[in-house]
Amino acid sequence: MLSQQELKQQAADAALEFVDAVAAPDVVIGVGTGSTADLFIDGLARFKGRIGATAASSERSAARLVGHGLEVLDLNDVRGMPIYVDGADEIDANLHMIKGGGGALTREKIVASVAERFICIADESKLVERMGKFPLPVEVIPMAREAVARRLARLGGQPRLRDGFVTDNGNVILDVSGLRRVSGEPRDIAVKLRKRVREEVGLAISVGIARTKFLAKVASAVGKPDGLLEVPAGTELDFLHPLPVERLWGVGPVTSRKLHERGITTVGQVAELPEPSLIGMLGAGSGRHLFALAHNRDPR
Repeated sequence: MLSQQELKQQAADAALEFVDAVAAPDVVIGVGTGSTADLFIDGLARFKGRIGATAASSERSAARLVGHGLEVLDLNDVRGMPIYVDGADEIDANLHMIKGGGGALTREKIVASVAERFICIADESKLVERMGKFPLPVEVIPMAREAVARRLARLGGQPRLRDGFVTDNGNVILDVSGLRRVSGEPRDIAVKLRKRVREEVGLAISVGIARTKFLAKVASAVGKPDGLLEVPAGTELDFLHPLPVERLWGVGPVTSRKLHERGITTVGQVAELPEPSLIGMLGAGSGRHLFALAHNRDPR
């Protein structure tokens, strides 16, 4: 049986295959933080000269990348990245995850938001039946520590300051346990949320449930004005592809007209196009963005 270190190495090696598929002199690779990410960085060293640069989610990862001779760019100088590679602390069967054990959670999310695709590298020890065994890390501005802790406690959490730890942003971490009491299954949460808003505000709301934020928002929009629509895991593309292209974020009147002029009216038709064709039609940013969304790839 493989050791946990060997399993982490396997995950890191698998992620390097994605790098190999997109490697080019102008490509920037997003890199996360953690023990598995460290192994990925070590393997990434062999791509020196084949990729343009990297963008790191922490000073720790940046130093390791530089140590391998890889250029690290400030994220403000990066217009886009094909992939962002990072680990996780817990993952359930629906691919929900908890991140932040290494304390780089805020920068990790920011760097991931610039990438077209988030590649999560994790070994089987991270798989759980139910989220919450690993405390939820919350990065907090120091002056707000107690105010945020009180609010988290009112939500049923048990916040605990991570002693002696300061993030790269100069903030502190509250590790919050006990939130399983106020979580539950997504559909149960949605039902309670709709009921509470109706009782307290007097308004009807629609709620979408899916494995990505993008698809949950689409499901919510389809369910308007007063519905609850869940997209079960494994059926995402069956739900998404028949929808009109206007359901994709970023498809406004101009983009819609360009697509319709070419006979492209559904998300499925967008997904069938090669990415270079979309880029030629809509430009690099929009083309890559819509290609990713049409395949339900949302790195946030």
